[in-house]
Amino acid sequence: AYKRATLLFTDMEFLLNLSKDRVQYVFAGKAHPKDIPGKELIKTIIEISRKYEGRLRLVFIKNYNMWLAALMTQGVDIWLNNPRRPREACGTSGMKVTFNGGINMSVLDGWWREACKDRVNGWAIGDDEEISDEEAAADFYKVLEDVVSTYYAKPSKWMKMMKASIADCAPIFNSQRMVNEYFHKFYK
Repeated sequence: AYKRATLLFTDMEFLLNLSKDRVQYVFAGKAHPKDIPGKELIKTIIEISRKYEGRLRLVFIKNYNMWLAALMTQGVDIWLNNPRRPREACGTSGMKVTFNGGINMSVLDGWWREACKDRVNGWAIGDDEEISDEEAAADFYKVLEDVVSTYYAKPSKWMKMMKASIADCAPIFNSQRMVNEYFHKFYK
């Protein structure tokens, strides 16, 4: 699937060493009853969470809905999005995260391609080119290492990034600005 949810698990040894009771990974979603690959993806995530229980703090939240989506976008420290370029049309969840001071870690696609100021208001995975899953995984782990280090060792930098996330993204990526822009471009 284009979202590459399992990219996180490419190098389990690295992930386990980096995370060590410091990082909680939360997955949520719902597959359509006829979406066999989507169901298999959820099954894989749950199996990994069980296999590494006690060594990796990983959960899958069942029965995903708008209420849970709101809780997640309001309470997350870092929002991960790692789609294959150029398949992300937008990525509105990442936008919502910024209104609450959350920070994005994402492939430069969809809205994040415009919004990202790497290591200022969030993190970019890769550059502006389409890359293989192997290249994406290697860059993903480098970025994740920087994210974890910043969160735990540089709280003042983390706070600056939270403020930059709000200041840089919230005024631009919102429906009020969009409706106003449409009105002036198409109806005046």
